Amino acid sequence: MPAPDLPSQLTLGLALGTQASFANSVDSKKPVQAKLERHWAEAGSAVFLHGEAASGKSWLLYASVASLPASDAACLDLAELKQAGSAGMLADLDGFNLLCLDNVDLVAGLDEYEEHLFHLVNRYRDAERHLVLAARQPPRGLDIRLKDLASRLNAMQVIRVPRPDDDELLWLMKFKLQERGLEFDAALPQYLLLRLPRDMHSVDAALDQIDRAAWTYKRSLTLPFVRKTLGW
Repeated sequence: MPAPDLPSQLTLGLALGTQASFANSVDSKKPVQAKLERHWAEAGSAVFLHGEAASGKSWLLYASVASLPASDAACLDLAELKQAGSAGMLADLDGFNLLCLDNVDLVAGLDEYEEHLFHLVNRYRDAERHLVLAARQPPRGLDIRLKDLASRLNAMQVIRVPRPDDDELLWLMKFKLQERGLEFDAALPQYLLLRLPRDMHSVDAALDQIDRAAWTYKRSLTLPFVRKTLGW
């Protein structure tokens, strides 16, 4: 069966500038990457990633998809699926060798989504295709009403995703600034780290803001310019 086309508004997005890749993995993600790759060697493997907000779960999902040809893999954000009221779309995702689903916790307790997700998990298992699911809580921490679905999720390989430490956040900020083609003061990553919350959502939002300002005003990223741009 050919892979279905995913509506662009329902595909998981990343504020990375380019597609995520395991080639740019930070140290805290490499053990998770190794476990994922080990499980992909098994037919019909199913993996459940969990970790707090901004721990890098979404990045791992997109890097997983990027490791395969585009027609073989897809990533879907269930938060967006829920917002669109499109639970039935889960019935039409059978053509991929690897399917990643993010924010599974947001559809826990919703009967229609749970039913579709249960049947999707069964179809991927029977077809010996690969699934990677992600949520803030592990399967046993989700409020799943459908007992058969809870059983399927608990039977998956469960992997905790740790948050990046300060050294990794610094590396990621430098990488993202360079990736955007921006000229920046060497002290800028450390300056941002001291003032921003320790999560990639906040970092990405700040980098988007200073990126737009840099291109609008044709400026390099000096500390005074960044302070003014971010209102500090």
